[in-house]
Amino acid sequence: MIIIKNKKLLLILSTFLIAFLFTGCFLFNSSPIIESDPVTTAKEEVVYTYGVKATDPNEDTLTYSLTDSPTDMTINSNTGVITWTPTAAGNYDVTVKVSDGSKSATQSFTITVDEALLTSIVVLPPSMTLEIGESKPITSVTAHYDNSTEANIALTACNYDSDNPTIATVNNGVITGESAGSATITVSYTEDSITKTDTVSVIIVDEALLTSIVVLPTSVEIAAGSSKTITSVTAHYDNGTSVGIALSTCTYGSNNTSVTVANGVITVSSSCAATTATITVSYTEGGVTKSDTVTVTVPASGG
Repeated sequence: MIIIKNKKLLLILSTFLIAFLFTGCFLFNSSPIIESDPVTTAKEEVVYTYGVKATDPNEDTLTYSLTDSPTDMTINSNTGVITWTPTAAGNYDVTVKVSDGSKSATQSFTITVDEALLTSIVVLPPSMTLEIGESKPITSVTAHYDNSTEANIALTACNYDSDNPTIATVNNGVITGESAGSATITVSYTEDSITKTDTVSVIIVDEALLTSIVVLPTSVEIAAGSSKTITSVTAHYDNGTSVGIALSTCTYGSNNTSVTVANGVITVSSSCAATTATITVSYTEGGVTKSDTVTVTVPASGG
């Protein structure tokens, strides 16, 4: 047995023993080791990910953090996975720190974010039919990029060309029919020296003339003191097209003073006896007036 009689030496040894017992693991602790290679390229508006892989010789629990990074970049402190959505092209410096609570390791790198490149445009509608003198705007122009994103493009940002301006002209996305026939409108959009195009097929027809109107229902039963509304008025034209007409744009007449009509609403007076009436509906367009009728039956009271 060794007996230490020097009190000063004994104090030093005791202090060392206590320090070793409580901090020995730190005195012999090794730094973490980052083993993964960073991902140094990214695409604008595309999610960037890099899973930092590190080991610790002492098998200590590791914590991950960023000491230098672009705005909105995050790292999972437990897994080391970095996520970020770059919004602009450029070079961005990043420093990752891995710590075991006592010692740490860092990895610094630069991410180069490439600009999203224009790959195509889509113009809507792809086809259009106009009358001579009629104008309609292109609905939309959508740009598509190599990072799978898309963006709406202002009509004024595009260039336009008609392969037959005697048939159809175009100005800032508004197409106008000049004469009967067909034309192709080419829409072009340029971004970062890349130009993409799409087309609109246009057919110009002579002004359609009103040929008839159809009123529904063709007949209706209405009790005395009640009202019913005409369901629809449809105008038909000589080019084979048809369109719904607002009831308020028509004129109305009745051959029975007890059965009146206003703005498509047919009303039977409360004192009206059993009878029938004819409602005449008229519509005028381009100097042409067409009419149709609705037969109204008023049943006997209580019938």
